[in-house]
Amino acid sequence: LHIGDNIQSDIEQSKKNGWGTQRCKNVAPLKFLYNLSEMSYLSRSIYTGLINSFFYNSIESRSLYYEYGFTCGGILVWSICQWLEKLRKTEDIDKFLFLARDCEIISEIYNKYFDTSVGKYIWFSRCASEKLILNEWFEEYIVQAIRVEFVYGNELKTIGELLSFCGLECICSKLQKYEVCCNDLRKDVGYEKFKKILYDNKTLIIEQFSESQKIAERYLRAEISGSKKICVVDSCWRGSSIVFLKQLIEKKYQIPAAVQGVLIISDNTEYSEGFKFADIIKQYSNVNLNDKLLKMSKNVKKRAAFELLFSSEHPSLLQFTSKNDYQISESSFIYAATNPDAYKSKEIQKGISDFCNFYYSIFGDLSYKLHFSSLDAFTPIMNRLNDISFVEELINGSNLNFGFRHGNEKK
Repeated sequence: LHIGDNIQSDIEQSKKNGWGTQRCKNVAPLKFLYNLSEMSYLSRSIYTGLINSFFYNSIESRSLYYEYGFTCGGILVWSICQWLEKLRKTEDIDKFLFLARDCEIISEIYNKYFDTSVGKYIWFSRCASEKLILNEWFEEYIVQAIRVEFVYGNELKTIGELLSFCGLECICSKLQKYEVCCNDLRKDVGYEKFKKILYDNKTLIIEQFSESQKIAERYLRAEISGSKKICVVDSCWRGSSIVFLKQLIEKKYQIPAAVQGVLIISDNTEYSEGFKFADIIKQYSNVNLNDKLLKMSKNVKKRAAFELLFSSEHPSLLQFTSKNDYQISESSFIYAATNPDAYKSKEIQKGISDFCNFYYSIFGDLSYKLHFSSLDAFTPIMNRLNDISFVEELINGSNLNFGFRHGNEKK
């Protein structure tokens, strides 16, 4: 019996000589369809070897989402952690704050394989943080929390639904003065009129979130206690959570610590570019690569597929709250009721984690000496997302609305 992968030399020639044959396909051309020409030779060799030996050396069946995490997210998250570790040493950082929810898996891998004493995963979101900065930056609060719903949102149809989601039920009793009621459609009232209502009731809104601000301050002070050089890690795009945390820690709380941040990808808007220019925000992806990723993100489906890679299975954090006399506990947070992509995210993160575990099990301490550049790390996902049928299967059932926060009902 002759076993081989080449049809002519292994199978046909063996049969001519009267041998039994069994073809065993070569894994290299069998399934690995990504174009990895932009990767360095060494990175491509290591990466393809890991993928082929893991997926095509067993009969185990894995989900599409798991495969996406393993093949596209694993090398990217490991490379990000390598970059963060280098940044920690060069910038003398003594605390990384990994923001929920998009940095959960980055936090997990960094704390497991790099420096457990520096990395801290914290509950902090754009939605929750908007309520913490409104005293000083009320216009920013309006733009981030309200305008985005008028421009992009499709979930909250009525004024009452919008006020309820934003935690502004206190405004309902004020609407009659403006000839508006909670059942009025958002589109009929309009952004400018609604904005005026909020500005007229600014003091009431600030009072409404005073409790949330107190519990957030206590929570954040406990998480960063003793730190002098803090780096906030966020995935993409604008970097507003980084800016908000810097404002809160350095200015509002007067904590003697310097705060900077990093984005995996930035949106290259005037907002993010200004903070990058001031060296407040650093960017993992280089300029040319970031431009390519931004072009990709203009396709709504591809953007959703990319964001799914980092998304956590947990629902969104909507607001800090206070029970038990401002003591920090699980009751200190209000989350969205559901995350419709929970299964997908769990599988993707399992794939990412397994890639890093597998990589380290093969290379051991050499894993830290081998370097995957940002281009090496992004090449698999950029090429994978060029397959639109794969993208559509991946995001099937996901909510593609821009700015969608998982679950509009409060938990």
